[in-house]
Amino acid sequence: MKRISAEFLGTLLITMAVIGSGIMASFLTKDVLLQLLVNMFSTVAALYVAIVIFMQKSGANFNPLVSILKWMDGKLVGREVLEDVIAQL
Repeated sequence: MKRISAEFLGTLLITMAVIGSGIMASFLTKDVLLQLLVNMFSTVAALYVAIVIFMQKSGANFNPLVSILKWMDGKLVGREVLEDVIAQL
C-alpha cells in the first residue's frame, strides 16, 4: 500500500507542478520563451523532489510506460505493474 500511495502522490506532485507552473508563467509574462523556461525549471525541480522523496518506497516510476518497461525487463511483477499504472493514471 505504501508503494501505491508513493506512486500516486509522486505523480500528483509532478502533475500539479507542471500545470501550476504553466498557469503561473502565463500570468508572469507574455514572452513564450520565458514561460517555457519557467515551466521547465519547475518541472525539473518537482521531478527531482518527487524522486528523492519516493525512491525508497516505490522506485519512483511516476509514469505508466516506465512501469511497463520495468515489467518487461523483469524488475516488476505483473500485479505491481497493474497497481502502479492505476495509481499513476
